Amino acid sequence: MADKYTKDKRYRIAHYIEKDSNSYFESDTRWSWEVTDTKTKKLITTFSESYFANASGSEESGAKDVSFSLDEKTVIATYYDGSVEQVDLKTGKVIETKRPDDSKKKKETEN
Repeated sequence: MADKYTKDKRYRIAHYIEKDSNSYFESDTRWSWEVTDTKTKKLITTFSESYFANASGSEESGAKDVSFSLDEKTVIATYYDGSVEQVDLKTGKVIETKRPDDSKKKKETEN
């Protein structure tokens, strides 16, 4: 997958394979997403993604996609479980996390 950059090329999202193990019986692949400041070369944050398959089936987990927000002030990771995480590019801090189960838990405790 090609690297993604902000319009001013200040920030970069790189997606690369960390581990790729395939045999006749199973497949185990792991990827990393690295978000860096191209000016300072500082690593801002990382996300991981994995895929495992064997005769019993397959499973994907971790970050499904990582992209810049429209205003290019944050990076947004969308996960296979439906959760979304937003990280501030200047500070590297998580500023928002949304999980699909959060609303269900709140409703269950209210009853």
